[in-house]
Amino acid sequence: MVGVVSDGRARLAALLDERPAVREPRPGDPVGQLGDRPHPVVEHIGELRVALPLAGSVGLQMVTYDDLGHAAAVAIANPEEFVGESIDLAGDERSLAETAEILTEVTGRDVEAVHVPIEDAYETFGEEFTVMCEWFNQVGYSADVPALEARFGFEFSTIEDYLGEAGWADKRGMDSVPGWVKAMA
Repeated sequence: MVGVVSDGRARLAALLDERPAVREPRPGDPVGQLGDRPHPVVEHIGELRVALPLAGSVGLQMVTYDDLGHAAAVAIANPEEFVGESIDLAGDERSLAETAEILTEVTGRDVEAVHVPIEDAYETFGEEFTVMCEWFNQVGYSADVPALEARFGFEFSTIEDYLGEAGWADKRGMDSVPGWVKAMA
């Protein structure tokens, strides 16, 4: 792992004054951000559902905050290699159904994938989030995970890695989905 030296802030400021090390870090969907969204995983009459306005064939590329930080540290330490570039970052790509299967395996509770129609998503999720999901459905990110791992020199985390490190397997009931749960009446 790239270490931060004591003059790291000064070095970063100098790099940013010249040109940013990574002009535009374009992360896939941050895995840890899922708790900030309305209703991605809900409990309805004792059943868990992961509900998003994503088409069935769409894979959502995801990245952890730790991996974003690690990639930024590598870019800052090697500015000659990254100056002026725009790089899509992701550690995993999963469809809604695959995500539900993984949540089922990790939490020990059945989780159903629900594809919310776009026209219904505006009211449930809001305009900004729904427009973003429309972009995922039509365009999406294009990170090449094996190429990223080779270039940055570390293995990016999968959703299973994230859930394991966050202790989801050790929790029960509604606690098995911390941060994502919004109870529906």
